[in-house]
Amino acid sequence: TPLNAVIGMCGLLLDTELGKDQREFAETIKNGGETLLTLINDILDFSKIESGRLELEQQPFDLRDCVESALDLLAGRAADKGLDLLYWIDDDVPPAIVGDITRLRQVIVNLLSNAVKFTQQGEVFVSVELVAPEASGSVRLKISVRDTGIGIPADRMDRLFKSFSQVDASTTRHFGGTGLGLCISKRLTELMGGTIAVESEEGRGSNFFFEIVAGPAPAQKKLFQRGRSAGVAGRRVLIVDDNATNRRLLALQTEGWGIEPRVVAGPHAALKCLEGGERFDAAILDMQMPGMNGVELAGQIRTRWPKFKLPVILLTSLGDIGKHPEGGRIAATLTKPVKPAALLETLRSVLAGSERVEPQAAVVVSDKMAAKSPLRILVAEDNPINQKVARLMLSQLGYTADLAVNGREAVDLVSKNRYDVVFMDIQMPVLDGLAAAVEIRSRCPRASDRPRLVAMTANAMSGDRERCLEGGMDDYVAKPIRIDHIRGALERVLAERPAPEAAGGDACEGPIFDPSTIIAMLSDDPVESAELARQLGDSYFVDDAPTRFEKIVGAIRKDDAITAARESHSLKGASGTLGMPRVATVCNGIEQAAKAGDIAKATIVSQELAASIQAARFAFDDWFADRFEAAAK
Repeated sequence: TPLNAVIGMCGLLLDTELGKDQREFAETIKNGGETLLTLINDILDFSKIESGRLELEQQPFDLRDCVESALDLLAGRAADKGLDLLYWIDDDVPPAIVGDITRLRQVIVNLLSNAVKFTQQGEVFVSVELVAPEASGSVRLKISVRDTGIGIPADRMDRLFKSFSQVDASTTRHFGGTGLGLCISKRLTELMGGTIAVESEEGRGSNFFFEIVAGPAPAQKKLFQRGRSAGVAGRRVLIVDDNATNRRLLALQTEGWGIEPRVVAGPHAALKCLEGGERFDAAILDMQMPGMNGVELAGQIRTRWPKFKLPVILLTSLGDIGKHPEGGRIAATLTKPVKPAALLETLRSVLAGSERVEPQAAVVVSDKMAAKSPLRILVAEDNPINQKVARLMLSQLGYTADLAVNGREAVDLVSKNRYDVVFMDIQMPVLDGLAAAVEIRSRCPRASDRPRLVAMTANAMSGDRERCLEGGMDDYVAKPIRIDHIRGALERVLAERPAPEAAGGDACEGPIFDPSTIIAMLSDDPVESAELARQLGDSYFVDDAPTRFEKIVGAIRKDDAITAARESHSLKGASGTLGMPRVATVCNGIEQAAKAGDIAKATIVSQELAASIQAARFAFDDWFADRFEAAAK
């Protein structure tokens, strides 16, 4: 609970306007909280292993997803240091295995974290290969994490893999850490039937590698796996990267899809190829290269060969996205480490002449989430600090939440009101979270009639997640809660909803905005017409639509079918008058469902309303800018 307050409140504080000194103080507090959380989790893991109480799950999982999710956790730190984060999974490695994905990822993250921590320049490379099949039908896999960091002196190697031990005292002072990560990784590896070892030379980097034994699991073949791929096979692609490992990986990957890659080590070699008359269907350029970066190289190609329409895919670090003023020369942007699925999809898109592909980016918190996807939320939490943290984080996403201070109160509120999601603390007085979940499920046996139940509890406690899901929860958020975890839980709530239906047709059919009705009202005077069009738009989007939307949603939550039908009818008429047919269609669906007394269906249809209004607003603004921008000025 104290760490939830420290980390949660600091995260919210950093989202506000702060002075330079204030921001530095808040970041220091947050970093200290994160470090303390890591220390506590490491000690608890270590104690569970030492006492023999740690049990591994045996569930099928996608091995590539496990490796990629571990890389995603370290991508930001690697980007901040200018490191290349790379990985490769051999083709003969089973795509899915049976084991404990959480503990395997923990070992990979531990090794990756150390590699990034002790590497100041160069690269960190993860590889997965098949060692040999086992007689039992299982497979032995080898996972390596190699870096170009400071390395380990030969006379200090014996200190590794021991509890509370690092190479020397100066390591702890300079780099931090608990000295438990490698010890825990060793014990987990042994529990998974393998061993862990290291090869290192001082000043020349390290290679930590471990083996595990796992059973293969059924898995569908992924589209990006090796084999000639439609849309890209037979094409020529120019690959420009100063990192030799990344060049080799990109060449192997593209060759596997039937592409003919031309690989060069830098911008000047790339320009020399083009000067020599070589032509390509696309180019893959690294952003960070000495002498000339990827955007500058793209500009050189466009300037020197203006008739040569070469689509460019830029490979960039997580922190570089959106920072390129010359981005118009770029057809697509991918973050490193580049995932094969994203690379193949992007190549297909740019080679087919599709519109510009948006950059891959980390999840970004947006206060527009509630406007696009309205939800009614209940937070059940007895601790005042945790209540404030949860509600503030929800408000960052645009949501308000009702509050229950114990499990009994939560059950009573769910019985009286229609909620989409309940964030439920496990340890509460009167009635704890798990008991409350059981009672809610007994009162509402059909999943469509009850809210999605999301447990909130400390992830350091043994078996918490499994106990929560087995005890009646639908999802799990670990404390200290973070805003991206809250957002992820809400996105899973939305993903579980059935697709919206509208009476008489699909709510998404028809144009978003038809300006013909507004044009009929306008005069021949461009300035006068611009003013009238803007007044009509403001009247609808600023005043009428938001007000009606709130009344419709509020009426549905109160099971007030008469008000929901009346307000939907009014908004439908205004939308039709001003040429917003998609909004009118959604309103018609809500109106018809409400008139039939089917509040459940009205709720489903209403989920499309906010997005339809927002889409109409964007379409109206684009039309207004194209037609009246000059006159308005």
